[in-house]
Amino acid sequence: MAFVNYYELLNIQQTADEETIRQAIRTTRKRFRQLEGSPDLDQRSMAEKKIAQIAEAEKTLLDAAARQQYDAGFSQQAAAAQQAAAAQQATTGDLLDDARQYYRNGDIRNAMYAAKEATQVHREDPDAWYLRANIDVEAGDYGDANFSVNQALKFAPDAPKLYGLLGEIADAEKRYGDAEQSFRKAADLDPQNGYYVGRIAWALMDQRKNDDSLNLIRQASKSFPGDEYVKRTHINLLLTDISWKQSNNADATVFFYSNPKQVQLGKDRLLEIDSLGAINDPELKANVEKERASVMAAAARKFRWPGVGYLAGRVVLWFVIFFIIGLVFSRSEGVAMLGILVETGVIGYFAYIKMFPYGWMVNKELGGEASTKTGLQ
Repeated sequence: MAFVNYYELLNIQQTADEETIRQAIRTTRKRFRQLEGSPDLDQRSMAEKKIAQIAEAEKTLLDAAARQQYDAGFSQQAAAAQQAAAAQQATTGDLLDDARQYYRNGDIRNAMYAAKEATQVHREDPDAWYLRANIDVEAGDYGDANFSVNQALKFAPDAPKLYGLLGEIADAEKRYGDAEQSFRKAADLDPQNGYYVGRIAWALMDQRKNDDSLNLIRQASKSFPGDEYVKRTHINLLLTDISWKQSNNADATVFFYSNPKQVQLGKDRLLEIDSLGAINDPELKANVEKERASVMAAAARKFRWPGVGYLAGRVVLWFVIFFIIGLVFSRSEGVAMLGILVETGVIGYFAYIKMFPYGWMVNKELGGEASTKTGLQ
């Protein structure tokens, strides 16, 4: 099995901590999951390869023993991989075909070399420039990628995939408004392709235009029934909407339900997900079930021992109020009895809430001040 530099794949340092690794996995996986629906075969093939590599990276880097073993031989294997790459570069055949094959296999280092040489040979071939731009995006060279796309547009000004790639570049640079406009241009040129509509919806979500994003993807689900990419995008956007409307901790690394509005929104979004039918992607299905468990836990009551001091305090409070009521309403036995019943009910209710709180109440307490300052309130 060929060595894969997981740290390079996730764009993190070898010393990265667990939370940094988890965040990088989420971000990188999201990007390649989006590309899985691309109308371009090369992009799809590369994305599928990368997703498989991310899964292996997750298993390795998030397991202490496996990571230690991986790191122990990292330098030697990385050097051997570079030597193998150099040897492959020296034995190229048709440069454009070689670049495409390297790209599909996720071998970006060799792909870059072959693609740049290919565009010197095929100067007026928009596909050569397009492939080079795709490779540049994966290498993080967005300036060269933008140049390559614009070169391709000189020879194919109405190719939707080129505007789609401009959207990819803008998305990679977190210019989500520009990404939206580029994907809209691609969708205008290829209105029968659900992929571009899905990417517009993602760009809207990344701009925190949640309602616009969800309205668009709902319409896309109606316009492209049976399109697996549109369906997956619809589900992922609903899950993202849930997360962004939940509360989060001070570092914005943990999201949780902390009030009834958030719980109800989670329930509503999960019902919408259920209405879309069976989920074929095991990973996405697991994410949905994880969210379902979270919202159920937030909506359910749980027992917790309030402590002897709390219970003793409630008993003392009851007797104090009982005594006051007896003094104030000593001449009206009926009113005094009613007051005692009200007192008992109120104190009992708050004791019940303390002992059997909803899950979101517990989350709110644990989240502290951040719970009331983040998410849907």
